[in-house]
Amino acid sequence: VPGPLLQKCAGSAAGAPEYLPALQLLPGRVEFSYFPEATQALLMVPLGGRSGVVVLGADRKRAFGAEDVAWARAIAGRLGAALEGGDAAE
Repeated sequence: VPGPLLQKCAGSAAGAPEYLPALQLLPGRVEFSYFPEATQALLMVPLGGRSGVVVLGADRKRAFGAEDVAWARAIAGRLGAALEGGDAAE
């Protein structure tokens, strides 16, 4: 069952990513207990046009920059389109 942070991201109408730059300092650590203990940061990006989220983890705090977020949004959009049966190249 997805926790509240994951549900919030999945339900984002704007498709805005959620970034947890210091996972150890936040209550979100409990929600993402299935990640390795060394996971320090999480980036959650909703799938474009579909219910679901791409979750990326990193082994250092504040690991994701603007380019990483843009890359993850592009991948999530294409993955969502592919899962919908649409053209993933759009």
